[in-house]
Amino acid sequence: MKPSNPSRVLTLERGLQILEYIVERRNVTVTNVATAFGIQKSASHRFLNTLKYMGYVEQTPQSDYALTGRLRYLAEGVVPRIEVRNFARPYLEELSKAAEQPSNLGHWDGREITYLAQRLFNSALEGYAAGNRIPAYCSAMGKAVLAFSPREEVEAYVARTQFTRFTEKTICDRAMFLKELEAIRERGYAVMNEEMAAHLVGVAAPVFNKEGYPRYAVSVAGLCFRPVEAFVAEVCDDVVQTAREISEFLAHARTMEDK
Repeated sequence: MKPSNPSRVLTLERGLQILEYIVERRNVTVTNVATAFGIQKSASHRFLNTLKYMGYVEQTPQSDYALTGRLRYLAEGVVPRIEVRNFARPYLEELSKAAEQPSNLGHWDGREITYLAQRLFNSALEGYAAGNRIPAYCSAMGKAVLAFSPREEVEAYVARTQFTRFTEKTICDRAMFLKELEAIRERGYAVMNEEMAAHLVGVAAPVFNKEGYPRYAVSVAGLCFRPVEAFVAEVCDDVVQTAREISEFLAHARTMEDK
């Protein structure tokens, strides 16, 4: 019997073995991998999906898994940048299930928030599809990012931004807006309470990149016809935890949006 080595990480070892198996086979299925390694199909699916979200494999129209060019770049000494939206999708899926509301991933470009990925539950929110841009000052994701941005950048943003009133609850006073950001920074998440549209409520937390800068945000948003405090209490912990988990991954990754 081969002696065990306490310094080995067995899950990593199995993942690398599966990656080598895909290199040999070119195209594999969940069943192929499960059979070859004597594991459950659910475990096979998790391994393959992890490789997919890391960019090493992609799914074909036939639902097989095939290699991408990422390994070649690594062999050439180049670490390819990841697409955050691909990595974040399973986290958004879990967040939406837990909250029973739409979840979103947004990117902050210094001016506005761009939706990168979503998991929708309510067709009434189809106007906020991935790729759309929204103002930062009246959105949960925008306020979450600004609350954790350097003071000088926030002041520059406030000075150049025209605060348009979308509803009677939109914060258009600059002093009140800065006070709101301080409260967000203290509690760790932002709340958008009908500031963009009537009955539209959202909770967001910042996602930090490799340099520790809040370049992204995760949110849960939906139409709310009950006290906003109840909505916030139900989803805030899951939103903060999801943002923290994505941030932990990005602490060791370079993204497509990084300069």
